Amino acid sequence: MAKNNSLQYICTNCGVESPRWQGECPSCHEWNSLVQNISMQSSTTKVKKKSVTVSKLDQILLSSEPVTKINMVAVENVLGGGIHDSQIILLAGEPGIGKSTILLQMVGNFPKTSVYVSGEESLSQIAKRAERLSNGTIFKSKSANFSKTDFVSSTELDTVLSLIASKAYSLVIIDSIQTIVDGETSGFAGSMNQIRACTFKITEIAKKNNVAVIIIGQVTKEGDIAGPKMMEHLVDTVLYFEGDRKSELRILKSYKNRFGSVGETAIFEMKETGLVEIEDPGSYFITKGDEVSEGIAYSIISDGSIVYAIEVQALVSKSFFQFPKRLATNYDNGRLQMLLAVMQKKLSLNLYEYDIYVNITGGVRVTDTSADLAVCAAVISSFKNKKLGDAVYVGEVGLSGNVLRTNRHDAKVAQAKKLKFKNIMTHENLPNLKNFV
Repeated sequence: MAKNNSLQYICTNCGVESPRWQGECPSCHEWNSLVQNISMQSSTTKVKKKSVTVSKLDQILLSSEPVTKINMVAVENVLGGGIHDSQIILLAGEPGIGKSTILLQMVGNFPKTSVYVSGEESLSQIAKRAERLSNGTIFKSKSANFSKTDFVSSTELDTVLSLIASKAYSLVIIDSIQTIVDGETSGFAGSMNQIRACTFKITEIAKKNNVAVIIIGQVTKEGDIAGPKMMEHLVDTVLYFEGDRKSELRILKSYKNRFGSVGETAIFEMKETGLVEIEDPGSYFITKGDEVSEGIAYSIISDGSIVYAIEVQALVSKSFFQFPKRLATNYDNGRLQMLLAVMQKKLSLNLYEYDIYVNITGGVRVTDTSADLAVCAAVISSFKNKKLGDAVYVGEVGLSGNVLRTNRHDAKVAQAKKLKFKNIMTHENLPNLKNFV
């Protein structure tokens, strides 16, 4: 049978493909990382007879994977009701953000047998953290029980696969995938080849044996999971654990979930004894008082199923440079530039002469466009040195200066009423920014 050989080169660091060899990768600029990748493609296809098992939809639904509760309501909502059998979960986050802590709390509340495979920390380090989470009594704590959890220190893929194939555990945790090495695959630990091969083999064995797996993945400075993006396609659920290490706030978000909705969020506070779920995040991020200073505006945003209030701070000061500064913290800087351009043109504000700073307090990063109106209100308040009073602003601002309705509008208005704001400004009573001025 004739073969069609296609020769190309692939980077072992970032996974980019190149038609020819280069000393430096054109994508990640790593040196000597391009290796040959030969794929054999048949010019003709021969189909072999093979027995195939077919099922009806009602039969599949009756035999669907059961869900295990972990006594952590917020995490269960993010996962889609709990941990499903054969669910492959990727938990990504920056080093030191608390990934190991939340996983220990999950296995401490997991009612079935589990095993924790550590490739980064020693078992004594894990034991000390578990003891702290259990308030000094690992096996007697009411909040955490590690008696059904085994701990293994290993970086070998064969060890992980044997633990999954043994069917002795309902849940396997791997901390982290960057430390696991497959002896049959070229490349160093954490390289593209190793991460892809290890993740594929772990997923394959786990699906066959109906075992749930949680894989920890580190995040780079750019905010991407260290390793190829292909890793995200191999798993069922992708969770990001975010937050500022200088702050107590931690946010768990779902970016992909085959067992539940995408975009669900859980908010925690990092305490000495572990992560504590914030039961009422609606007013957690604001310090609402009787007196509101100029340059401060409130808004209501949604993050998954959670609706909560945020405080927007703006500072507008005369610039002494040719190019004034526009800086935003926990808010998209490009969107701030757009809103400033709209205000400058539609409201005839000479903002080009001023340095403008916008900050979202509490450490939460805002992507909901409902905060647009509050950002504009805070900037105008600081520019005119005028207080806004007890008001909340909910609405997206268009390029023409009109205020638009946003998703989950009714829930946001209900939350504003719950927090007892005197004035609720939306597209209904503030259709255009000109009405605000």
